[in-house]
Amino acid sequence: MLKLGTETGSLINYVMSSEVSLEVNVGDPATLLCWTDREPMTVVEVFNHGMYKYFVTQRDDWEIVDGKYKFSRDPNGAKHIWRITKDQGYRQVRKNERGRFELMGGGVVVGRREKYYDPHF
Repeated sequence: MLKLGTETGSLINYVMSSEVSLEVNVGDPATLLCWTDREPMTVVEVFNHGMYKYFVTQRDDWEIVDGKYKFSRDPNGAKHIWRITKDQGYRQVRKNERGRFELMGGGVVVGRREKYYDPHF
């Protein structure tokens, strides 16, 4: 779960970050939760490493068609790695110079794909 005020400035993104399922599958829609924006993604890989389960999301392309967002896969989209935990939800990780995963900030929700651009920033 994101921390309101330090990891997200959006109450909606904060609430969405609490939606956690231990069951994540390749092809599931996902949404990257930023400070106030949201970016569409797709789960492209699920794997176990050590005592944790991880998944990889990749950013999707989007366009507005007839006033609605239309999403499509972007094979060149940026990828993000997430650790699944029961108590902290999904936590973004990266591999350090020794090849070990270390926690980072950021949030994601799996099961829905959304695009939102906050015009105030």
